[in-house]
Formats: sequence, structure tokens, C-alpha cells
Amino acid sequence: AQVHVHLAEAGAAVEAALPLGELSQVRITAVPSHPAAGQPAVRRRSLLAVVAGTGLAEAVSSLGGVPVLATDGDVTIAQLAAAAYQTCGDVVILPNGSQNLKRASKVATELRRSGRRVGIIPTRAQVQGLAAMAVHEPSADFESAVVAMTSAAGHARHAAISVAQSPAMTSAGRCEAGAVLGILNGDVVLIGTSLADVAWQLVQWLLNAGGELLTLVRGAGADHDLPSEIRARVRQRFPMVDVEMLEGGQSRYPLLLGLE
Repeated sequence: AQVHVHLAEAGAAVEAALPLGELSQVRITAVPSHPAAGQPAVRRRSLLAVVAGTGLAEAVSSLGGVPVLATDGDVTIAQLAAAAYQTCGDVVILPNGSQNLKRASKVATELRRSGRRVGIIPTRAQVQGLAAMAVHEPSADFESAVVAMTSAAGHARHAAISVAQSPAMTSAGRCEAGAVLGILNGDVVLIGTSLADVAWQLVQWLLNAGGELLTLVRGAGADHDLPSEIRARVRQRFPMVDVEMLEGGQSRYPLLLGLE
């Protein structure tokens, strides 16, 4: 678990955590109430994250970000620009999609022309965006925050399952309508008939390279038991891996997977 707290006496938080388990990577940052003489005030920073579902929007909000909802996963330049201009100060954009990344670059150019400082985290998947936001330190300087978030996103491997809407040729071969597609890092690598079986195959491929935290994001209309079934398989085969389940609400993918 990663815990981030703000309180007057940092020692109290550490002492409260000691009986609960092994602590690691403890970091304590002093944030003064008012800037010292001659010191500039900490600039306000907003995190904009494109999300594909209402559950993902709630997750972004809980992490201190501003969700930009695009129900099909692709945001327009106008949507992203409108959200950005409703914020003030520095802006960090998490596009969470390859096409969104291009649009974010255009929006960033316009914001910089108006004097805003903008950073883009090159996230191509929703789970990468969540991983990046989880390490954001509001008291860190802008450059350090962007570097830390970019690193976290880069270390988060991602996969997804989808259902073919029509016959098509994929990188894994030809599929028919209704086929279950396993997508790994943006490419179709598996074609099957069972959501659970395809998802489990993706999980094994992800974990072959190591990892400690698996995130499962259930999509709209997907079987409620799907994430639980995958979690049960992980606990039996990979007992050292933690599994986190989220209700994402995304429409195109019954299940999104992320591994850190």
C-alpha cells in the first residue's frame, strides 16, 4: 500500500503505521504554511487526466486530479482545451491514449503561448495515468513532479481485453465478430472466445517480466465476477502479487489491466 498524509506531526503517522507491517520508502517533506522571506510561494498545479468512464473519473478525482471524460476514450482538442482553461497555474496533462497524446501537444502549445507552464506525461493507457498520479507529490517542484510521474507511467505495463465488433485482420490473425481480443501494450496478441481465459493469458504474459501490483479495471457491462475470477487465479499462481480492482465504467474494454 502507498499512503500519503498531511499532518502537523509526521512522527505520529510513522508511529501509527509501525504495528501494521513493514515500512519502506518513508519520505517526510516539510511544507511551511507561509513562504519564508525571500522564498517564492509554491505555484498551484493542476493534473488533467483523460478518462474513458465515470469510475475512472472518480479514481482520478480521489488522487487529486481533474478528469476529462471522453466516453469512447478519445478526447477532442476543444474538450481538453476547455478543461485546461478552467484551471489556473501550472498544468500537467495525462492523455491516456496515443491519439490523445497528439492532441495534448497541440493544447500545450496554446497554453504555453499564454504564459502557462505545461507538462505532458506520455501515458497511452488509463492504467498508466493512474500509476503516474499515484506518485504525484504536490509539494515537489514542477520539473521533479513531471519526471517522477513520467517514470511511474513508463514502468506500468498495460493490457486490455476487447470484443471484435466485425470481422477484421489483426496483428494476431483474422478475427470474426464477437471474438475476444487480447491487447498487450497496444497490439492485439491473442484471439479467443472467453473473456476470463484471454484475460488470464494476458496476466501471465505481464507477470513473466515481474511485477508487484496488478490493477484490474472493470468496464461497463462486463460480468461483475470477471475481476474476482482473475484475482483468485493470481492469488493461487502468484501469491506475492497484490491485486487492486476498480470499477472503471469504460465502454470499449470489458477489462483493463496494469502491472507495476
